[in-house]
Amino acid sequence: NVVDGTRSRITNHIDFASGAQFRVLLRATALSPLRVGLRFRFVKVSPPRPILGLLRTVVIPVPGPFLTRVLSLLGRGPKEGPPPAYFDVLYLDDELRVHVTGQGNLFVQRRAPWSR
Repeated sequence: NVVDGTRSRITNHIDFASGAQFRVLLRATALSPLRVGLRFRFVKVSPPRPILGLLRTVVIPVPGPFLTRVLSLLGRGPKEGPPPAYFDVLYLDDELRVHVTGQGNLFVQRRAPWSR
């Protein structure tokens, strides 16, 4: 993850053995002293080879909460809406962050040497 606190952005870098890459851009908001709310903005998909010999990167926007609510009202989305995306910080220092997501997944992340 690359965290830009001044712009409230998190970019999740996912690299696959095939050479494909995903870059997931999220907006982060402090919901409490320990809870961080997340809103997915878009996903950049870079396949290992250009698509049709032309496209090197495809940007897929993620529908925002407003569009999700409209689709729900029109009967085309989940009735209860998507669950809120967030994580709770369990431990944080200059080198380490431990957090648990709203789905119960536990993450331990270490600061990259190049970001110090």
